[in-house]
Amino acid sequence: MTQTPPKATAAPIPKTLANGKYVVQRMLGQGAMGVVYEAIHPDLQRRVAIKLLHHSVTTRPQAVERFRREALAASRIEHPNSTRVLDFGEDNGACYIVMEFLEGQSLGELVEACGPLPLDRATWLLSQVLSALAVAHDKGIVHRDLKPDNVMVVSALDDHGVPRERAKVCDFGIAKLFGPESSETLTQDGSVSGTPHYMSPEQCQGQTLDARSD
Repeated sequence: MTQTPPKATAAPIPKTLANGKYVVQRMLGQGAMGVVYEAIHPDLQRRVAIKLLHHSVTTRPQAVERFRREALAASRIEHPNSTRVLDFGEDNGACYIVMEFLEGQSLGELVEACGPLPLDRATWLLSQVLSALAVAHDKGIVHRDLKPDNVMVVSALDDHGVPRERAKVCDFGIAKLFGPESSETLTQDGSVSGTPHYMSPEQCQGQTLDARSD
């Protein structure tokens, strides 16, 4: 007789994060590197999303540095089509990033549910992605992992108060920063980072990248 192995027990959801500053509402998702929670800043009554690195990951200096780079890269970009970073720090030894809460679905989920988008809808969403990228590139940031899952589609109001879809570029986890931080490379020459199906040829080959690769 074979025995069924016990199911892995999920880590308990903390009541607060960021040293008590935010009250956790629910878990939004998790992966190998960390977990994302929905939380509220009680004093401001503001909903936020908090990405928390797993404790096991915090022992890997390179992973922690990538996490810091993600916060730094995203915080440099002030644009309505880029996810805003509101805070960064440590909670009991675990690093966290506080971001604006986005209620919607990823572009990947949208295409999977609806199929190919009409030209005008696709053009509207992608023009917003390009607008956010233009600002990122002006700030010396190359995203390096653009894909449908890293673009959120949310409801918003346009300049005339009319409801309109808004695209939000997110997840700068492997972004390349140029400028004062450029000498602190996290990727050795010849190594490859990114999602294979969405990588440029030069990225697949581990070559030096610039804004054109996005």
